[in-house]
Amino acid sequence: MRKPKLSLSISNDPTPDELLFARQLGVDCVYTWVKPEQRAYEYLTRLRERVEKYGLRLYNVGNIAVAKND
Repeated sequence: MRKPKLSLSISNDPTPDELLFARQLGVDCVYTWVKPEQRAYEYLTRLRERVEKYGLRLYNVGNIAVAKND
């Protein structure tokens, strides 16, 4: 039986303290909304690597410019 995955929203440029806090809460996955200038492959790769250093999984990344359109 699979256990549910707990997730938490993080900022689009999370600090080490923010990621550590998520890990201490027992969260498995995190998600965020990025600005248009942060949608580049290089930025998203660095973000994923930063998140994984804390034992977390970057589960979802949303585009804030698209999500907030009428």
